Amino acid sequence: MTFLWRVMYGAIQLTWGIIQSALGFFVFLRHSRDPHSFYHGSILTKWKFSSGLSLGIFIFAPIQDNKNGERLIVHEYGHTIQSLILGPLYIPLIGIPSFTWAKHRHYIKKRELRGLSYSHYWTEKWADRLGELATGRPSLDSK
Repeated sequence: MTFLWRVMYGAIQLTWGIIQSALGFFVFLRHSRDPHSFYHGSILTKWKFSSGLSLGIFIFAPIQDNKNGERLIVHEYGHTIQSLILGPLYIPLIGIPSFTWAKHRHYIKKRELRGLSYSHYWTEKWADRLGELATGRPSLDSK
């Protein structure tokens, strides 16, 4: 990633994506003792939880240094690109539906019974593709 991309990415996340970036900042503060790094312009925090979260410029991912961990980070980075595109519409159009797909018992059971991948849902499939395009690396549903 070029310096110009990182500057533009940060500027857009902190203006057009300010709502989700502000929420992400509060989560970041709660996890200030966890390890942090930069990932293609975003701020990546490795936390103890088993799932990932993206809020504006912030990515939160499990502490795991393996192929699946990297794929999840690429997926979460895709959500940050969605934030760039949708701005203030990100939370209602992506955040809430994505969180519901991930955590609601009905959808967890549906995925298990039908053998659906997590990326079957449109918000997740789109995040996978955007993350792959932006980073050149495989995401969750890549073979």
